[in-house]
Amino acid sequence: DSLLEKIGSSSFIETSLRRVGWPKRVKSIDKNAFRECVHLLTVELLGNEIKLDYMSFCNSISLIVFSCPNAAKIEMNKEAFHNVSNEFSFFTFPHSKIYKRNL
Repeated sequence: DSLLEKIGSSSFIETSLRRVGWPKRVKSIDKNAFRECVHLLTVELLGNEIKLDYMSFCNSISLIVFSCPNAAKIEMNKEAFHNVSNEFSFFTFPHSKIYKRNL
């Protein structure tokens, strides 16, 4: 079981990742963490609380699925998914509380 709790700022900027999945302990994705990941298609976070910072996935133009099926609370910057695919879908736990903010 991973001890990772946070994906730091610019951690995967401009990488060629296609799919990522994070364990329950990951609660935060910092600014620009996946910026310009133009091959990224899907992201799954399994935590019950998630925070998405400014431009977390900015210009990840192929991103079509973001899933957080266990998240009861999601805090996200309004620009977290700036310029992703037009086919983008965001899947959550049915009773999730989603807060859009300027974090």
